[in-house]
Amino acid sequence: MATATRGVQTIHGATANINGVDGGGLMQATINTGYDQVINATHDGLMFPMPERLLPFVRGTIDCQDIGQAIDVFNGTAGDYTFYEKETKLATYAKHVLSTVYIHNMTISIINNDYSGVSFEYECKPGAGEDMSDMWATTINQAKPAYLASERLVRVTSATHTALINHVTGITINMTGNLLREATDGALGYEDMEIVNYAVSGSITFKDTTVAASIEQLNGLMERAKADLVIVCPLSAGGGNKTITAKNVIFTGGSSNKSESSDYNIQTANFICTDNTGTPLTTATALTIV
Repeated sequence: MATATRGVQTIHGATANINGVDGGGLMQATINTGYDQVINATHDGLMFPMPERLLPFVRGTIDCQDIGQAIDVFNGTAGDYTFYEKETKLATYAKHVLSTVYIHNMTISIINNDYSGVSFEYECKPGAGEDMSDMWATTINQAKPAYLASERLVRVTSATHTALINHVTGITINMTGNLLREATDGALGYEDMEIVNYAVSGSITFKDTTVAASIEQLNGLMERAKADLVIVCPLSAGGGNKTITAKNVIFTGGSSNKSESSDYNIQTANFICTDNTGTPLTTATALTIV
């Protein structure tokens, strides 16, 4: 008798636990494994080379809709990343556990009249002598995980930077750090890992009622001194508001898209967060969601 195929499918809206933080609205989990370096010896009289595989890795991306937990996940102490997939033709689930996850990049996207999204980039830090199978473990025949509601944003109610920014249609915010990795003293993988030199950047799009008004607003943003960028967004299903604050923002460039296919001209303004020598920013204060 043939053995039945045991497939898996990601549960849309399933719970994931990332570095001790529970988040809902998981849409996609991408896991890449392999070796960062493959070296070949000289042929030495052989027809084909003799390769050596070095520096095993497990890294990938996480896409979800739970804006409310985004900052806590990014700032969490490196730990396990756990999520579930339903096994096809069965009532059970497969449980994935990725160990010692370092999250070094986060992107938040908010578009009017659509669910917001947040994506993370991560890499697993191996322990002494650990390989891919130690960093990524899967267990089948698991019970269904508990459902956790997700805090989804659906539009931008208001955005201010010293003054109100009119007719905002969307915003993207990226928070990233420089991931340092090293394999020393005979280590099999990147046993030395840390994240340094953080940055916050992004862009905001808006329309206005007249050409003059929209260009005036775009140029006005470019000329303003640094100030906090404060965005207020309602949660789905009447769940109240969330306020996103990016500290010490300056606008660095912009563009105006004039197209026959658009009802109104679309303006885009790019920004970055700057630090403050008097009260230096941290990853917990540069970008907040409350």
